[in-house]
Amino acid sequence: MNNLTQSYTGIITPLLVGNKPNTVDANKTKNNTDTGSQGKINILYVDDDEISLLIFKTIFKDKYNIFTCLTTSKAREILDKENIDIIASDHYMPHETGREFFKSISARYKDTIKILLTSHASTLGYISKALASGEIWAHVVKPVEGEELIKTFQKAENLILSQRKHTSLK
Repeated sequence: MNNLTQSYTGIITPLLVGNKPNTVDANKTKNNTDTGSQGKINILYVDDDEISLLIFKTIFKDKYNIFTCLTTSKAREILDKENIDIIASDHYMPHETGREFFKSISARYKDTIKILLTSHASTLGYISKALASGEIWAHVVKPVEGEELIKTFQKAENLILSQRKHTSLK
């Protein structure tokens, strides 16, 4: 069990007995996704740890449309098909770090909120630079308590809804 998993033992138990979380099919097209000023927020979570993805889905499935994937290459495919409002990514993953991934997509998805998750204290200086440069909107240190994670995504949701409202008033 990794550190993030240890923080969510109460959430994992239902998963182990076969209750699968309801999530959005990542193969839907942009036209079929519930999004827009009245729709749910669409979140993409990228992590090479399947248990972390399941925990994330379990926490947020009722409030948001959740898309998950194990690699940044799959994340790019989802971004090409879906209107994603928030991208959350683990930092340390095979082939590409979360920060490298965010840098590579920032020009194309500049209005998408980006949240970096990491369990490595040694990256905090690195993360401070990413926050200061605007590469990421927020970061979450793992293991994370559920309430802290929920508050971070609620703040992001509030910003998105405020932007949607402002845009609809124009």
